[in-house]
Amino acid sequence: MDYKKLLDKILWFIPFRNLRYVLRKICYNILEIDDLKKELAQHIREFKLIHKDFYSNSIYMKFTNEWYPNYTYFEKDNFFQLLTNICNKYNKLLLLSYTQGYCDIEVFSVYGPKSKIIESKSKIKIFWTCEANTRIHFSEYKDNCLEYVNLSLGMNHIEHENYIRIPLWIYYFACINLNKDNIYKKVIEINETKYTKTKFASLIATWGGANNLRATMYNHISKIDKIYCPSKFLHNDDSLKNEFNDNKLEYLKQFKFNICPENVIEDGYITEKLFDAFNSGCIPIWNGDRNIEPNIINKNSILYWEKDSDNKELLKEIERLHKDEEYYNNFISQPRLIKDNATDYIYNQIKQLHDRLEELIQNLIQKQ
Repeated sequence: MDYKKLLDKILWFIPFRNLRYVLRKICYNILEIDDLKKELAQHIREFKLIHKDFYSNSIYMKFTNEWYPNYTYFEKDNFFQLLTNICNKYNKLLLLSYTQGYCDIEVFSVYGPKSKIIESKSKIKIFWTCEANTRIHFSEYKDNCLEYVNLSLGMNHIEHENYIRIPLWIYYFACINLNKDNIYKKVIEINETKYTKTKFASLIATWGGANNLRATMYNHISKIDKIYCPSKFLHNDDSLKNEFNDNKLEYLKQFKFNICPENVIEDGYITEKLFDAFNSGCIPIWNGDRNIEPNIINKNSILYWEKDSDNKELLKEIERLHKDEEYYNNFISQPRLIKDNATDYIYNQIKQLHDRLEELIQNLIQKQ
């Protein structure tokens, strides 16, 4: 029915033209508002259906206790990209949640209270750490939260159904996509890395480490030649920031040696430091877990600094390598990784991670 035509016929009986005009305008506006309300109600109904369908095909994920309280680069995170790929296989959309409440998947680290992990109501809880649990700052995480999460990832060698060993250095090997050939190519690349060296040694650190070991190493090794320190600890060089835009690997390519001891000695605790040296073609002067990835890393490609020793023989070796070009080139030409063993181990650890995450996602979808 055309309500406006009907209204015009009724208003025609009013003898005053101006009054008819005013009433017509008011009534037309009322009718248009009513039509607008009906249209809006229809859109709301459609939106609810879309939202219901969208929600049923979405999985929400959040990060808690990360290094940065306002973790703003989640889209680049390994977990987010890996889980996105898995969700896509099941036609599910993975979305980041920034709310305080629970969500489908919650990834925790050690940079906050453990109580958040224990109290979380999220459906899937994943814990990961790249820190030494023996350090006082992280001592509450000595148990790797094994009893509170669906999956725990760390550096220590632990046998538990909820645990997979994923040391920090493994993330160099494209863990988002499971491809053994790519892992092998990366191993070969690390083994064959060489760059023209123009400077002696570098030390990049924000503090001195346990028992101020880095200062001890600096004091002894700097007697051979200048050591460049571009970070907070013993700072004497601004070029990392000013010339290399804080690109650590590009900066390290200048140096024959990289002084890179771990913060502490702990079972399985091997961070990115050693692999940063490898990737930039440096000889690492290193201190850490003596059981250094057996059958994976060629121990002869590393100069090991003994904590409770005068290291006289090691210092002689460093000086000879620095002054004897042929000797240095022979040393730097040896493989850093045992290629077949390293490829198999890295692939197997990443495959375990993929399989376990996919299993958790499958169970979550079945319960939705």
